Amino acid sequence: MGSHDLGVAVEGPVELVTSCAPCMMCQGAIVGSGISSLVIAARENDTHSLGLGGSRRPPEWVERLRQQGIEVTENVMRAEAVEVLREYADRGGRT
Repeated sequence: MGSHDLGVAVEGPVELVTSCAPCMMCQGAIVGSGISSLVIAARENDTHSLGLGGSRRPPEWVERLRQQGIEVTENVMRAEAVEVLREYADRGGRT
C-alpha cells in the first residue's frame, strides 16, 4: 500500500479546511499526508448533537496533532458550519 505525502507533492505548506472536526480515521490520514495546518469549523460535540457523529476521540486529539507538528485552528465560522450541518441532517444526511 502506498502513501501520499502532500507536503512533498506541492510547494509550500498544505492547509486542510474542514466543515467539522475530523473522525479518527481522517485524523490518522492527516498525520501521514504532509498536511501542515488544519482549520476546523464545527466541533465534535456539534456533529454529535445533530446525530451526525461517529465514535468519540480522546479529549487530547488536538494536542496529539500539534505534537506531530500540525497547526490546528478551531471554531472558524463555527455557527455557520453548524447551520449547514443542521440542514444536512434535517434532509436525512448521514455520516
